[in-house]
Amino acid sequence: MKKNNAHHLPKQSVREKVTQLEKIASRIEAIRLGDYISTMNKPLKIIWVNMLGGIAKGVGFTLGATVVIVIVFKILSMIVNWNVPYLSETIRDILAEARGAPSMNGYPHRIPELSGETPRPAGP
Repeated sequence: MKKNNAHHLPKQSVREKVTQLEKIASRIEAIRLGDYISTMNKPLKIIWVNMLGGIAKGVGFTLGATVVIVIVFKILSMIVNWNVPYLSETIRDILAEARGAPSMNGYPHRIPELSGETPRPAGP
């Protein structure tokens, strides 16, 4: 039979154990474990917080994407204004498609807003 070697381990004084327990208690307070546990027992609060977080992420994504798209359009418009031979025409077509205008390649006329021309009156 094996003997229990527990009595051979160094014994801690009550004061050392209390000190260790105080350290553990202060760590638990520091991570706010009590607040976390009380929140986990309130499913409606969890749903509400997650819904607000999702709305904030959606709004942030939408605003960020809008800013990026506007910057890209401005840069492309600047390139079109530089009149680089092939590049300007291609980017002009891309911008026209993005704005919902008909493509300039399939039509004999140009779109005045994109080409910088003054609009001509329609007629025979």
